[in-house]
Amino acid sequence: MQLHRMSHDYTVYNMAVSALAHCVSDILSLSTIVCVAKQFKYPDSEQRKPPVPRPNDRPVMGLRATKNFITQNAVENIHSIARRPDKTFVDTRRGDKHSLIPSGLEPVYIHKKV
Repeated sequence: MQLHRMSHDYTVYNMAVSALAHCVSDILSLSTIVCVAKQFKYPDSEQRKPPVPRPNDRPVMGLRATKNFITQNAVENIHSIARRPDKTFVDTRRGDKHSLIPSGLEPVYIHKKV
């Protein structure tokens, strides 16, 4: 019984090899097949950042910013809206502060209309 199975496996193998050889010979006989591979290109390649400079690249010397950062920061802070202070409570004479929200001392309204 095992001898019969081995002969069957060899027959299937021989049939597969002959079919593959036939396909390869057909492909090799066609002289008009030309493989043209398109070069891969990312869709956002035009929008990419410039490459990171190499360690031996020197920066351009002599560039100076005309913006006065100190004055600009002062103007932005003057025109900004003041921050609301955090809700805290002090519980000792030394001034230990704790947040009022997780302490349970402030009421929390679940169905409050905003």
